[in-house]
Amino acid sequence: MRAAPPHREPRRCAASPPPALDPALRAEWQALRPFRRHERRPGRPLGTDPRPRLDARLRAATTGPPWRARPEHYGRSTTIARHFRRLGRRRQQARPVKEVRPAVTPDIPGDAARAAPMMQPDSTGAGGTMLGRRGLIGGMAAAGLAAGTARAQARFPERPLRWVVGYPPGGASDLFARLIAAQMAVSLGQPVVVENRPGGGAVVASETVARAAPDGHTLLTVDNGILVYNPALYARLPYDPDRDFQGVGFIGRFPLFIVVRPDNPARDFADLVARSKVQAPNYGSPAVASPHHLAMEMVKRRTGLVATHVPYRGGPAAMHDLLGGALEVVCIDTSTGLPFIRDGKVRALCVLGERRSPRAPEVPTLRELGHPEAVAYGWQGVSVPAGTPAPVLARLHEALLAGVAAEEVQARFRDLGIEDAPLDPEAFQEFVRRESALWRPLIRELGIRLDS
Repeated sequence: MRAAPPHREPRRCAASPPPALDPALRAEWQALRPFRRHERRPGRPLGTDPRPRLDARLRAATTGPPWRARPEHYGRSTTIARHFRRLGRRRQQARPVKEVRPAVTPDIPGDAARAAPMMQPDSTGAGGTMLGRRGLIGGMAAAGLAAGTARAQARFPERPLRWVVGYPPGGASDLFARLIAAQMAVSLGQPVVVENRPGGGAVVASETVARAAPDGHTLLTVDNGILVYNPALYARLPYDPDRDFQGVGFIGRFPLFIVVRPDNPARDFADLVARSKVQAPNYGSPAVASPHHLAMEMVKRRTGLVATHVPYRGGPAAMHDLLGGALEVVCIDTSTGLPFIRDGKVRALCVLGERRSPRAPEVPTLRELGHPEAVAYGWQGVSVPAGTPAPVLARLHEALLAGVAAEEVQARFRDLGIEDAPLDPEAFQEFVRRESALWRPLIRELGIRLDS
């Protein structure tokens, strides 16, 4: 096959300096790197392009691929002009500077004004860095943004707040959200609107708040399931509770009771454990993977109790079957079970709390019965999207404390046996981490999955 004529040969330019190149030539080659970006684009001849001279020296210094010295192979003249303008700016920024302390520095109060130097060029060789025009503009923009953010935080809240609840209206979560929201509206000076978004174990509500702006105007009722259980119950979640939420504080803790019918032959909890090893009873809970269910599984492991789980749709349904004789034991929270205990319809064998409930002081804790690690609660709190500014978070925490401390809310707490837990945001986050370390391994050990 006939070889292509010389003027048809492919145009090749080195992408890297040849090996064994003299250090001085290598440095000069590196200095011309900006031109090589456009070496494959045709352009007008450049009368002062320094590369033809460099190419000739390279050809004399080494052997390798053919080097092209045609100026039209390299970019346009504007490329060279832009390169030298950039080089000039670098040289200007590298000049030594001296510090000049002004008598008065505007917008910098007090001693900070006297301590803040202004940077100016100096030809004496003193060290320093020149504050260029771009740096000055960037600093002014950052200062303006910070000032705007500070003003927005000082005016918080600027509009009504939205409190999202992941459960239907009428339940305990909805009830306490509405009670506390009314009190928080007084403290914040803006309405707090409760919005129910049930579905998917509160996953829908959690995703809504996780994607909201972190400005403090969107709140979420959180509990054991949302922050602790769901990552172990679902293979894939549209949010990460460990990273997407920041706690504001606690609403309250709900002690859990283990109850039987009054005619049950078990005299106390120890007798129930002994009888269960002969014939295992059935126990009911409000739902699969509810705090009640997981608390009973934890009690079984730490006390030797043997029992078979029967899940229900809600605590009242489980209590109804207990009274009807279909169940022998139920683990129930204080808000649902306390009326039955108070009226004598059921008998409480123990409470899974740190101390006895003031509304049922005759019921011992499992700690008192020799099981110090058998402690569990249902609990509720309030969270906001991660990244909410600290001043806004502190304002919300103060409003939440004031709302929980209101007499109307406290009266309902006392009536239902709910305990206060006034944790600040940092303590609340640490509490959630401890809960996650305790309950997520248990869920995985039990093999419970809600998305299968």
